[in-house]
Amino acid sequence: MTTITMRIPVDVVASLKQIAPHKGFTWYQTLLKSYISEGLRRDETEARCTGGGAGRGGAGSGGNLKRVAFPLPADILMQNHIGGNLPS
Repeated sequence: MTTITMRIPVDVVASLKQIAPHKGFTWYQTLLKSYISEGLRRDETEARCTGGGAGRGGAGSGGNLKRVAFPLPADILMQNHIGGNLPS
């Protein structure tokens, strides 16, 4: 594993903290990692299904993954939070 630093809006972190226990996570950071992993795996699957290739891609890597835009669960959380639809 590697350590990274991310700037995340305060309201998104608050939402993660609120939702984590409902999803069975003790720590909101673990929920965030799960959301990132889910979105990445979904994009990788979509790329394979559309003939995007098996490489991981990226600038200068020689890979040929097609870039596919999907809303990450964190984006959905933000939309729900803005709309006031967070679980109580």
